[in-house]
Amino acid sequence: MASGEPATLPVNAFFAPGAVRTISSFGDMSNPGTDLAYLVHLLARGRLSAEIRWQGPWTEVAAAAQALFDRRLSGKIVLDLPPPDSPD
Repeated sequence: MASGEPATLPVNAFFAPGAVRTISSFGDMSNPGTDLAYLVHLLARGRLSAEIRWQGPWTEVAAAAQALFDRRLSGKIVLDLPPPDSPD
């Protein structure tokens, strides 16, 4: 959905021999606890990839977001926050 284009999946994408495959949607953020717990469960078992592709200061959030929007990055961005006693 990020591309704005319809998703196209091969006919046998979910019925082919081999490892089990699933698609999950996480769109209702009114009570995210259950969904977050499920994602942590998958991550802990190596079933979910959370690759960090960019890490930098929070002041660079616009550049990091633009890189995602432009599809120059695939993965996660991590924004570093200054310590509480920092003037930033």
